[in-house]
Amino acid sequence: MVCAGLTEDNVGKVVALKFLEVDQAKNRLVVSNRRAMVETKLTNLEPGQLVQVTTLSNNPPTTRLH
Repeated sequence: MVCAGLTEDNVGKVVALKFLEVDQAKNRLVVSNRRAMVETKLTNLEPGQLVQVTTLSNNPPTTRLH
């Protein structure tokens, strides 16, 4: 399996992955560690909670939670 962004340092480690595409006919999985991490952080948010973010791009608007 190839997962962009994961390096040799991740071999043997457990990482969170979100399944983006499953194609059994082609024996193909598309997964994302980044999306798994973002969704994990988003599920822990509550109304009124303050968070620190970094603006990554203004077009389209993109931010990263810390």
